[in-house]
Amino acid sequence: MLEAKLINLKTAIRKKKPKSEVKKKYQEYFIAYENFSERTVADKIRFREVTQKYWDYMYFSGSGRE
Repeated sequence: MLEAKLINLKTAIRKKKPKSEVKKKYQEYFIAYENFSERTVADKIRFREVTQKYWDYMYFSGSGRE
């Protein structure tokens, strides 16, 4: 389930979907990550990288009015 949420988020960012949609997908991914009990170091690193990509997308793309 966590991987599916991650794929949806990455796809939305790559296809430059509206920020509101990307935000919704990030929130879904974040909740799934928080509820995932068996986190490895690789999961934590991936979460950090995805979060950085999310913030870069939200702050540095478009006008911010979406």
